[in-house]
Amino acid sequence: MNDDLATYYSGFGANVTYRKNSAAGHAWVSPLGPVACSSTASPFINDCGDDPVGELLAALLGTVNSPAGTLSGKLVQFDQNAFAPGGNANAISMDAKGFAYVPPVCSQGASCRLMVALHGCKQGYSYQSFGDAFMKNAYLNEYADTNNMIVLYPQAIPLSTAGTTNPNGCWNWWGYGGDAAYAWHGGKQLEAISAMVRKLSSGSTPTTPPTTTIPPTTTAPAPTCVTDTNYAHTTAGRAYQSGGYAYANGSKQKLGLWTIYNKSTIKETGPGHWELF
Repeated sequence: MNDDLATYYSGFGANVTYRKNSAAGHAWVSPLGPVACSSTASPFINDCGDDPVGELLAALLGTVNSPAGTLSGKLVQFDQNAFAPGGNANAISMDAKGFAYVPPVCSQGASCRLMVALHGCKQGYSYQSFGDAFMKNAYLNEYADTNNMIVLYPQAIPLSTAGTTNPNGCWNWWGYGGDAAYAWHGGKQLEAISAMVRKLSSGSTPTTPPTTTIPPTTTAPAPTCVTDTNYAHTTAGRAYQSGGYAYANGSKQKLGLWTIYNKSTIKETGPGHWELF
């Protein structure tokens, strides 16, 4: 699965750093992890005697300062409803509660980086009283304090309704709830998180209750038309394949054979909804 993920991001031109020699179980690896390295057990935060969090930040940001021994920042809770499409976070399997770790310098006007940290399945704040275990043990806050970095911790929740089965409070990585655009721009959870990022990028920290809301779009954008091979349409998330044929996401219109030779032109008439042009 991780091999496929690395290939997926590489296909978008990402500079992927991929280390495959860890003995870790299915978990986030952190020096603060309460679980033995090779185990797969709650809270799914494992100590393997190394610091992949520091490696991650160095790969993203360049040289980073050593983590703080004692935290000095504050974990701020805010209302995720203010950022969810339609104002209802629960409807898209997101918690009403979201969090951001803010070092003192970042609340005093300093220019700070922003890191978005997505917890894993069964690691959300409201999942079976899991609480702040991920935020407390991920080892991101320690680096945030010494590197002028805010850490945004959006929260997902379990949800089982018509069309949505997400019992473990996972982020939407398989299209539950009929959200065909779950992995790219237009996905409901991604739009909510993007709104949080815009809020923090504006220089203000989300608060409870929120001081502002994201205004709705009043003018619909012109449909986006794309001409490409049917294979490329599926890898880009504009279509899916079944039985050797490609079908447009949303409209389910048949585009033709799912190959690198057959081309079609489709347009996006709504978030994640594509039709033949």
